[in-house]
Amino acid sequence: MDGDEPQEVSLTSALASGESGLQFNALIEAIKVGDGARIPEILPLLRTGDEGVRGEAVRAIGFLGVGQASTVGPLIESMLADPEEMVRSEAAEAFCTVHYEPAADRLAGMLRTDESWLVRASVAEALGNYPGHGVQELLDCVRDDDEYVPVRRYAIDSLVRSDESLARARTPALVEDFGDDPDFGRDVRMTAYRFGDRDQIQIVADEVGALDETECSLLLNNLGKLVDPPIPASLQADLPLIDDILSVIALRWPLQRPHVTNVRTRLQLTDSSE
Repeated sequence: MDGDEPQEVSLTSALASGESGLQFNALIEAIKVGDGARIPEILPLLRTGDEGVRGEAVRAIGFLGVGQASTVGPLIESMLADPEEMVRSEAAEAFCTVHYEPAADRLAGMLRTDESWLVRASVAEALGNYPGHGVQELLDCVRDDDEYVPVRRYAIDSLVRSDESLARARTPALVEDFGDDPDFGRDVRMTAYRFGDRDQIQIVADEVGALDETECSLLLNNLGKLVDPPIPASLQADLPLIDDILSVIALRWPLQRPHVTNVRTRLQLTDSSE
């Protein structure tokens, strides 16, 4: 017990030190410790002049305040108006873990209005945790050719989680309009596969040998989601084909093998990537 006291004092002192470097490192340590009782010590850092510390303070509250949504939710929501995009982005992401329903409509408005694509991406991700909120904004985002692709990827995933019936109804048209898009098409096709369009996984399998490493990593993200609802009705029957896709990626891109192994574990496939 005595051995823990210097660290306890050091962390408390660092958070209150006024020195940005010490505060930033202390916030990281507070997240590692996972002690929600630290939140009162962290709250003053939401108003510090250092944007890095403000952003990390928001992130810490998002991790530590999961069970204190009614208390920390309004504070996180206030940070959605921060002038710095990094801070707004962290605030939006915090609502992935701190479920605060009153912030959902504000997030929906930001998806189509915030000037930063980084913030819009975080907002798009967060909205999937608030079913029924921002559905039209998510759909508009998915269909917006001028929107950054990472934002559209988060938007289509959140649309599935926010309003599955609407996403299911609109996905065939999305495949028709965007299925051949070189950047976004595979995300659309994998969404269609999750809704039962078995042809889409074969199309993806046919092109995997021509994908670059980044594209393969993104595809692995989609394959790893196949065990999350909505689960494709034909998933078990398609596992041999999916295993072939994983083998191609592992063979062509050795650095992706840990990711391949993780996906195989999620799908309960035997790891043959070595």
